Amino acid sequence: MDKKRFEKAVKNHDGGMNCAQAVLASLSDKTGLSELDSKKLAACFGGGVRAKELCGAVAGAAMALGMCVAEDGIGSKESRSAEAINEFTVLFNEEFSSLRCDALVEKNGKELCKKYMGFSAEEAEKIIDKMKREE
Repeated sequence: MDKKRFEKAVKNHDGGMNCAQAVLASLSDKTGLSELDSKKLAACFGGGVRAKELCGAVAGAAMALGMCVAEDGIGSKESRSAEAINEFTVLFNEEFSSLRCDALVEKNGKELCKKYMGFSAEEAEKIIDKMKREE
């Protein structure tokens, strides 16, 4: 896979979007959301929901996964959306050792946030594409 998805997420962030917005908007061609709707939906999720909790890049990817693979909005433990986010969070946690904004920033400073966004956009795209093929 080329780095276009990664670069789009970083470009979105450089253009003023928070980390969740940057990831969700980078996947707008997959989710069907406009850039404006992506920005609105993810507005409160940057900076770990503005409380240094769940990494905004993870939150943006979770929203994209839900939009693309959830069946009629169902989110039970056995659902495709649960399968998708479980796969994603395992990959992210293996790569970066945490899902929490505060732990990620404390360990690495904000300089790696772009890597978190790019990784999240790329991996979410891979999972979406894989699950769409399995339909």
